[in-house]
Amino acid sequence: MRILIIGAGAVGGFYGTKLALAGEDVTFLTRGATFEALKKHDLVVKSFRGDFHARVHVVDSLEGYAPPDLLVLAVKSYDTDQIIGQIRPVVGDGTLLLSFQNGVENEIKLATAFGREKVLGCVCYIGAEVVEPGVIHHSARGTVAIGEMTESGYPPQAGGRGNARSTRSAEGGMAPQTNRLDQIVETFRKARIEVHASGDIRRDLWIKLCWNTAFNQVCTVARATVGVVLESEAMHRLLRATMREVFAVAARHGVELSESIIDQHLTLSSEELRSVKPSMLQDFERGRRLEHETFSGFIVREGEKFGLPVPINTTLYEFLNFLDQISARELNL
Repeated sequence: MRILIIGAGAVGGFYGTKLALAGEDVTFLTRGATFEALKKHDLVVKSFRGDFHARVHVVDSLEGYAPPDLLVLAVKSYDTDQIIGQIRPVVGDGTLLLSFQNGVENEIKLATAFGREKVLGCVCYIGAEVVEPGVIHHSARGTVAIGEMTESGYPPQAGGRGNARSTRSAEGGMAPQTNRLDQIVETFRKARIEVHASGDIRRDLWIKLCWNTAFNQVCTVARATVGVVLESEAMHRLLRATMREVFAVAARHGVELSESIIDQHLTLSSEELRSVKPSMLQDFERGRRLEHETFSGFIVREGEKFGLPVPINTTLYEFLNFLDQISARELNL
């Protein structure tokens, strides 16, 4: 399978290296120091499960690039609009689009730009960071859920590839399991990626948004890892309150989430993710742009639209927006 991955950061680099090692035809679009590094040496993943590496093909332009079978977005969500314009020339009739990004809006943007029949939903659960160009430290998990985007008024259109068969989700709803979904899942499985086909990927995206909105933001404001934050009873209360506000907005989108999900997030984080430094905290420490618009920014905007009070997310948003502006000023000095 010809796979084009936009971005060779922690997430795209981790999964892309596994796919390349499995013999898939993988190309990364990347620039700057990462592009220069990967022209000279392997993409290296230093993993708690055992290190691995692969020589990968990199390009810094898509000019003349033939449409791939699978195109994966592995950049920050605030880059999605710009990237859509860049990839438009290489999205062919047979190209499927997959987002490794945070948030619940990327699939909608891709479906609007290219047609919903081209988009599969995806959620990545991984703790990883780039320690130097072309070198990734993998500290937790590394699983993927992929599914057809059948909710929110944009089910797969007639004419999509493969015959659909229905599978019942845990909530009792119906979602299509298609030949193309089977193919992507099998490709990932052959690459020794922990993957499963989701019967309700939209709900999965909201569940991950719940974790991100709480842990990414609270850890960044506290400037602490997941484990350090969880040692504080006050931070426990703050995490719960943040997630409950996400639940309220999700419900207005037709996605019902139970309190047990918060318990699951806290338990999993305590047992498996204590050493994780969330991606937003990594970005803050490196003076990079923050992704808060995708988390609290989205919840605040949706709260205003539905008339829902979201005071915790409003406070986090204002705090992170301030930190983001400080970083931007320092970069321009």
